Amino acid sequence: MPIAPIAEDASALMADYGLASYDAVHAASAIAARAEAIATTDTGFALLPASLLRVYTDRSRVAACRALRPQR
Repeated sequence: MPIAPIAEDASALMADYGLASYDAVHAASAIAARAEAIATTDTGFALLPASLLRVYTDRSRVAACRALRPQR
């Protein structure tokens, strides 16, 4: 996968949604790979709207993710 588009998309995700750089790189890579979802224990991914990437996490982090998730 080419790095340049991922870097540009990661920068946009950081600016638009407040993702940390490492989360933005993972999210941009998942989106570029046409993934519909990501499984993680990192609640930072909840900052993305579900239309970009669904987040699957363990039960102990669901409330924290819902609190961060942008409202429609």
